[in-house]
Amino acid sequence: MQRCSVAIYLYTIMRALKLICLTFIMTTLLSCAQNPKSGTEVREATQKRDTTITPPRQIYTAIPDTVVKTIRAYFVENFGDSTSRLEETVSDTLDNMVYYAIPKAKDDWGGFLIDIEIPKADYQDTNHRYNPIHGDLNGDGVNDEIIYVHTEGDGVGGNTFTDYFFLYLSNNGTLQPAGIYCGFELCNCPTKPHLWANGFFPQKIENGYLIGESACYTENDGHCCPSLHYTTKVKLVNGKLVFAEQRVLQKKPVEGN
Repeated sequence: MQRCSVAIYLYTIMRALKLICLTFIMTTLLSCAQNPKSGTEVREATQKRDTTITPPRQIYTAIPDTVVKTIRAYFVENFGDSTSRLEETVSDTLDNMVYYAIPKAKDDWGGFLIDIEIPKADYQDTNHRYNPIHGDLNGDGVNDEIIYVHTEGDGVGGNTFTDYFFLYLSNNGTLQPAGIYCGFELCNCPTKPHLWANGFFPQKIENGYLIGESACYTENDGHCCPSLHYTTKVKLVNGKLVFAEQRVLQKKPVEGN
């Protein structure tokens, strides 16, 4: 009798489970019938949702080939000779030139001498600086351009960098080369413990001025961290960029002082 009672109990449980499963299936089918939506519609709805959160594509404006070629020619003339070899990678937005030393003997060093990044299109770098920088510098009401080229190695392969600024003035609808400058020439730093380290980083052209930040080293500063910072204005005078004015932007305390 005990075994029969157990069997009846298990049978009752199984019937209850069947009823629950049938109820669930019927509810699902009724729900689908009331809200018909094909797999294609589901995919389309998903694609719509994805599109709304996708950031817009960056549209690049190409720098004229004639401008890129004149910049490239400058670096070829100054760093390309019989003692170096060039490896170059060119894309739609960048011409990357790397010069390496040619070993004269088996044990000679053949490392890199300078790494040059020439922009081929407008872009914004990690410091939110636009390159090229557009604006009227000579007062004719037409935009001129500053194109800056970042380099590392300084021709000797050291752990140093130099930014070159290529000035182009608008003339009859075309950009004409009007000078080449380095960051340490325009920074107007009060101290010059290592000239190559001080730098000027342009940000915009406004009211006839090229405006940016000067980062300057003191004798006690490490290579990583210049402690003097200024907002610096540079102006075009007689066809040349020259320092105009400056104010303190930030001064970080030097450890040990």
